[in-house]
Amino acid sequence: MCWRKSVLTLVLLVIVIVSKDNVIYSVERSFKSEETGEFTDDYEYDGIRIVTAKKGIRPIPDEITWSHDEKFLAASGGNDINIINMESGKPVDVIKDIPGITIGNVQWSPNGEEFHYESFAQGGNNTIFIYNLSQQRSRVLTSGSTVSESSCWSPDNKRIVYKADNMLKIIDIAKGTDMPVDPGKVGYGVWTAKGDICYLESDCSEPENYSVKVYSPGKDSIKQTPKFTPDGGARMPLFSPNGAKLAWVSKRYKPTTLWVMDVGSLRKEIVYRSINYIGRVHWSPDSKQIAFIVTQEEVTFQILLVASLEDGTVRRITPEGRSIYAAAWSSDSKKIAFISYRISEEEPSGLVPVDVDLSIAILNN
Repeated sequence: MCWRKSVLTLVLLVIVIVSKDNVIYSVERSFKSEETGEFTDDYEYDGIRIVTAKKGIRPIPDEITWSHDEKFLAASGGNDINIINMESGKPVDVIKDIPGITIGNVQWSPNGEEFHYESFAQGGNNTIFIYNLSQQRSRVLTSGSTVSESSCWSPDNKRIVYKADNMLKIIDIAKGTDMPVDPGKVGYGVWTAKGDICYLESDCSEPENYSVKVYSPGKDSIKQTPKFTPDGGARMPLFSPNGAKLAWVSKRYKPTTLWVMDVGSLRKEIVYRSINYIGRVHWSPDSKQIAFIVTQEEVTFQILLVASLEDGTVRRITPEGRSIYAAAWSSDSKKIAFISYRISEEEPSGLVPVDVDLSIAILNN
């Protein structure tokens, strides 16, 4: 572990990170005494520079997504979504009190002008919203009791594919009209830059069998792979952005295993195995790396890891002492934004998350 040497109690500076000729974001930095054992807000861990872009976030986001132009970040927690300007580190808008039990699947449009999000209500009326950044307002795209968390944008920003009524549908954003694609027990998919939609179909057997389907809107054709059975069962199956690979975490616990399968050959390999719980999985935009969060049970904190599919290495991004709650890649696959917090046992209510920060890990200094 490499720490910057400083015994200053408090020094405030403004850091501006520059990529090519464009300012990505600026942060305030405070150095604290090494004797306190607390982290500095700008530090280095295992060759990775980490800077804090925003402090004291509430409510704690359980999902964050970075716009493709890297100018904004949407952080959703509770029934609110905070939109943060990554140049200033300050929020530009807050979508408050979104109806429903929970919200999720926040995804930016490829042009960075909008994002969609989903609200889930008990007993029905699940809703997909579109938020326009310049207008700072949301509108309902579609709703219904069968709308599920599996929507994603088309590369041209004009359509969204989603699951409803036990089938895959494509909705025209401007017209609001639906086009059914494929009836059946379909699951999460991805709309690739080439224009194909890759998604899963399940036979709901035990153990569950899947096949990968590829729909080409231009040709109006569907291709299907042979059935396969994920080892250990599939929790949170997730396609790579290019649709060439499928990652999942085994349902079997202790050990928990992160798997990756090549869609073309159906060849499976283990990326990481842990006696602890493997949480959310995040593909890098270039489809070459996977970031994932592992919960360390004995010490009640989470760490962020990155697996390279090119050389087979697994790199730890965050040190001990702070828990990781959510993560998101930058569009160039060189930086990861993440929410971290420190657990306090001194609060009246017991174990309470404090010092909640949005930070950025710069992987390639």
